[in-house]
Amino acid sequence: MPLEYGKLYGDLFDWRQKGDYGDFFDFQEKDVVPLMIPTREFIELIKNIVHIKEEE
Repeated sequence: MPLEYGKLYGDLFDWRQKGDYGDFFDFQEKDVVPLMIPTREFIELIKNIVHIKEEE
């Protein structure tokens, strides 16, 4: 797994915690939109890894 996905995952996890448990936390479009493509790529990478493990 490439290291850059570690930071992305950490950021997404933090945002999830703030969104679920923070009071009055609002996501800004300018902050979210740039993460959409890397997040989709990250999900596809995980799917491929899981698929490979299932075949072994």
